Amino acid sequence: MQDELLLELLFCKLEENFQNPEFDVTEYCQATAMSKSQLYRKTIDLTGLSPNILLKEFRLEKAKELLRRKRYSISQITFDTGFTSPSYFTKCFKNKYGLLPMGYVELLK
Repeated sequence: MQDELLLELLFCKLEENFQNPEFDVTEYCQATAMSKSQLYRKTIDLTGLSPNILLKEFRLEKAKELLRRKRYSISQITFDTGFTSPSYFTKCFKNKYGLLPMGYVELLK
């Protein structure tokens, strides 16, 4: 039960902050009231991912949702999901999903 609450807290804080490009592991620690080592240990235990990877994966999922809606440009989505560079966003998206964001949009047509 406690793990479920902690997992809910971790994702709640991601949901509240993913659009903020300044939100990083230090901010994540403050938001969850944990030390860096505690946050790292808990996120690895509960998700199998480090806090940094979890944040990046969360942002990429949000970007994918926005791409599905087809209302925004890729650069708009980049900034709306907390990435600071369209080229870095594109690289991360390709690494995770195996295609570029525009390729993903084309597949949806």
